[in-house]
Amino acid sequence: MRIRFFPESVDGMQAERRTAAALKSELWVTMGVNWKFHRHYIFLDLEATCARDSGIARAERETIEIGAVAIDAASNMTVATFQEYIRPVHHPSLTAFCTELTGITQATVDAAAFFPHVFARFSAWVAAIEDCFLFSWGHFDKKQLVLDCRRHQIEYTLPAGFHDFKGLFFKKQKLLQRAGLEATLVQLGLRFEGRPHGALADARNTARLWRYIRPESGEKLLSNKLTL
Repeated sequence: MRIRFFPESVDGMQAERRTAAALKSELWVTMGVNWKFHRHYIFLDLEATCARDSGIARAERETIEIGAVAIDAASNMTVATFQEYIRPVHHPSLTAFCTELTGITQATVDAAAFFPHVFARFSAWVAAIEDCFLFSWGHFDKKQLVLDCRRHQIEYTLPAGFHDFKGLFFKKQKLLQRAGLEATLVQLGLRFEGRPHGALADARNTARLWRYIRPESGEKLLSNKLTL
């Protein structure tokens, strides 16, 4: 799926807010793409600029880290990973809250490339993985990527197959209480591996849930787990 953005003669912040509303229905047209029976699945997570008590408006948030893991659908084994930090431009100075939450320091983002360069590398990484489908834990990640592309006036070039894994997981597994990623792992008797709110760690841990909804085997796996 490709969404091309063009400059507009309006205030930047107003343009971003208008974009978020105008693209709301367009963003999730990919929900009709069949997520089943692909050779590879990519689990993506982003970290973005933030402040305590929503001190940074949603339209002003910027991606500062992309993490992703690609797995082989049949074996559940990791075949590739991607992780890069990004230098923000709208709010270039990270808040203390953001650093505490994500572990990302000011020095790290100051030394990082800007979004267009990292997104181009990530898109190329995705394109090199044969027959893949993208998942993220919730809707935030795709919305944020689209807004970042809009902000930098670049083309959104990720595949059409991109689905909310959290929604899909709890739709398939009704025996579990809907919760965040870490709490969901706990319900399955698993521990979060790595640092929560690190993009690659979040992506890896989301990928660990794939085996519980894998077509033709997921329901049986979870049923067995819950009846032990």
